Amino acid sequence: MYQRVDELIGNIVKDKSFVDVGPCFGTIYEKLSVAHFRGAKSLTAIDTYPEDCYLWLHLRRRLHNIPCTYHSMNVMDYNGNFDVVYCSGVIYHQPDPFTFMDKLYKLTDEHLVLKSTITDTHINGKLFVPDGGCIFLPGVDEKTREIIAEDWKSFLSNCEAVLGLNAPHGEWTKNCWDWWWLFTEGFLVSLCKVTGFQVVSHEKIGKEVLIHCRKGQKFVPVNYHLMPL
Repeated sequence: MYQRVDELIGNIVKDKSFVDVGPCFGTIYEKLSVAHFRGAKSLTAIDTYPEDCYLWLHLRRRLHNIPCTYHSMNVMDYNGNFDVVYCSGVIYHQPDPFTFMDKLYKLTDEHLVLKSTITDTHINGKLFVPDGGCIFLPGVDEKTREIIAEDWKSFLSNCEAVLGLNAPHGEWTKNCWDWWWLFTEGFLVSLCKVTGFQVVSHEKIGKEVLIHCRKGQKFVPVNYHLMPL
């Protein structure tokens, strides 16, 4: 998957402004360095971690002498836009993915590259999720959580606990990150389209999907007014 991401970014980023939304956690997966070596004209990193967090230090060390602008803030509060927006491993941590996608739309001038973990539609023959659907993890019962946890066991082998996947929300342990959603590939593709993006391509590899979008016309829902009887 990471080679495919590098190839995709390399094909669209030359002489473009580039932002990586959420590059700090799992710093080796950042794509700022890829964009730099493929000719991006400017680089920006946006992440919610505090400025003194060790993850920012790791990112700066990894980029070394590569010029980059760093913003320690919630991307929802950022005002600005970029030719190419890259966002990986963030959307399923958002309680409101619709508002988050709308923010990515506003950030994007030309291209969005979205990468996310996803669920299969058939989970160990015990659970079915329609393609185009999703699982709201805080709402699942214990039996369903056990099925999900078993399905993700190998993927989460290095994690003590991941809220939502193998630990209920509210039961915090030492190393845990809150997952609100398990999306299907169809759900994320549809969400991109409804937000106003034109989906150029989408590719599923294992438990991840890579979606390349171009900015299209913003979807504006029709306002229906209830008429008095």
